[in-house]
Amino acid sequence: MSEAKIFNVVVGTAGHIDHGKSSLVMNLTGQDPDRLKEEKERGLTIDLGYAELDLASGLRVGIIDVPGHERFVRNMVAGATGVDYVMLVVAADDGVMPQTREHLDIMSMLGLANGVVVLTKIDLVDPEFRELVEDDLRDYLSDTFLADAKIIPVSSETKEGIDHLLHHLETELPKISRADTQGVFRMPIQRAFSVKGFGTVVTGVPVSGTVNVGDTVEVLPGSHTTRVRGIEAYHKKTETASAGHRAALNITDVDYKVLGRGHVVATPGFFEESRLIELELHYLKSNKKPLTNRAQLTLHLGTQDVPGRVTLLDHKSLLPGETGLAQIFVEEPVVVGPGDRFVIRRPSPSVTIGGGVVIGESERRLKRFRDRVTTGLQRKRDSVDDSLQYLESLLIESGSEWQETKTLAIRAKLTVDDVKNVLAPLVEAGEVHSLERGNRVVHESGIKKVEHLLVAELETLSRENPLRMAHPKKDLARNVRLAPPLFDLGVRRLCGRGAVKTTAGGEYYLSGHEVSLSDSQRELAGKITDLFSEACFAPPTVDDLGDSLSVSPKGTQPIVDLLLQQGVLRRIKGGMVFHAERVEEAKQLVVGAIRERGELLATEFKDLIKSTRKFAIPLLEYMDELGVTRRDGNRRLLTSEWETESGTEEKEGKGESL
Repeated sequence: MSEAKIFNVVVGTAGHIDHGKSSLVMNLTGQDPDRLKEEKERGLTIDLGYAELDLASGLRVGIIDVPGHERFVRNMVAGATGVDYVMLVVAADDGVMPQTREHLDIMSMLGLANGVVVLTKIDLVDPEFRELVEDDLRDYLSDTFLADAKIIPVSSETKEGIDHLLHHLETELPKISRADTQGVFRMPIQRAFSVKGFGTVVTGVPVSGTVNVGDTVEVLPGSHTTRVRGIEAYHKKTETASAGHRAALNITDVDYKVLGRGHVVATPGFFEESRLIELELHYLKSNKKPLTNRAQLTLHLGTQDVPGRVTLLDHKSLLPGETGLAQIFVEEPVVVGPGDRFVIRRPSPSVTIGGGVVIGESERRLKRFRDRVTTGLQRKRDSVDDSLQYLESLLIESGSEWQETKTLAIRAKLTVDDVKNVLAPLVEAGEVHSLERGNRVVHESGIKKVEHLLVAELETLSRENPLRMAHPKKDLARNVRLAPPLFDLGVRRLCGRGAVKTTAGGEYYLSGHEVSLSDSQRELAGKITDLFSEACFAPPTVDDLGDSLSVSPKGTQPIVDLLLQQGVLRRIKGGMVFHAERVEEAKQLVVGAIRERGELLATEFKDLIKSTRKFAIPLLEYMDELGVTRRDGNRRLLTSEWETESGTEEKEGKGESL
């Protein structure tokens, strides 16, 4: 007979003490799940038991048997971690009992959606009584996730119904959605012990990802880095362990005595020890009193149970049956991921009162009744079961700041490649923008905030500098404090829509913005323009202007800056300022002379413009910068673009202008 193939589904029992859970598992599998000496002596399940069931289809699934006594509910919750399908066991001679209700509540809070109800000990009651018990059971289950589940009567003594149950499991288990074997590996530890000759072994059910022999892993809390020396799954050596089946990992360099329930084995670098957890919390309808803010409770998460205090963020208190957003501060560090399910119990008297879904981790305590807080949390909660939507919610939460894909990977518990692949459709649709070679991303809503910041800052700069038509990039970037790629993307989009315009010198201004000059300023601008025009190729300095117009440099400089931005004046190499028409005139003289002579010397150009070397050399160098000429020793030649008349026409109008 060929070896059974592991199917990534785990079955868990649930039910009241002495309702026959362990006997049922033994009849299904031939294996006694009670492994402790005390359990066998007392006939009472105290801790978690394990077995595997080989289906006729050739698939193997794991079974976790949980204790039914109220004193061991914490063990039951630890075992329920990783369970995909529940067998709710109810004894026909007892019916629904306290731990039947509590176990069902726990399974519901942990997100179980599939299961079967097994009515045991039918050999102890007559058919009519059994029928009454089934009716009562169906009524009780009517508003639970097992409302439509099949009820299968069995007897572990006479074996009646066992084959029927086996057939049902054969049919239904292959239909269950298998655990996610992709992404980041994580396994809450259910047991830790030592094997002679091998060292520390930890067991549990991985909740995500896959681990291989030889992989480096991390054990948290405590941040122990270790290596996987060997793996067993269902008592067979294997090279890998994946989410959805029980596994035993032989790890190195960690003493088993410092490990146990509450610890997690995971891919390094993705999980941290957390004290503040964001939650959606459902308060069970069976509770008699409201849950008050700052209530002390016990959080059961994975295989860990820790005391904590809850802060209700959108309710003054939670009434029985209500669901709300909350944050819990726990007294001991825990390891969580978005979408993890949890259970909360009241410390005294110890009873399950609710549970729900982990939304994320917090760096600080959240304020109550803040729309921004609750809206952001609700958005993340609504998307926590969908990687694409969850990543998008994290990006929206980031606002105008980009997120590194590595940071997103850690927050979402995905690999960096997974993050990029998941976000690819949003990038293609333009809802997410990829920067820095895909290592950083920002949401479209964030870029719109960037645009808003840029427009608002340009408006502020215009108010503060009424005589400036446009503003240098450094001033705008300094004040909005955006990362350069975000700044550039925002400006590029604004310019593309025509909302912002640029000068040829790289300064920015709002479309439609005009400088409003007083009569005296307008008159001064006209005089300055005339002076530069009349000076031809020997223009004045700002100090010269002051002397000529009897105005201080402080009064003339803003007007000169404005005329430069408007393109009336043009600044060339060395800081010299010419009238723009004179620069164009000089360009035509250079082009015409070289076409006629084949080349142009600086001394010849000086004579052409009837000026001195002081002005001629900077003008020639400016022609080089424009790409009109190229220097060859002491002479200037035309570039290929300007060698023909058509080249001249193509280049006309390419000077600075608004």
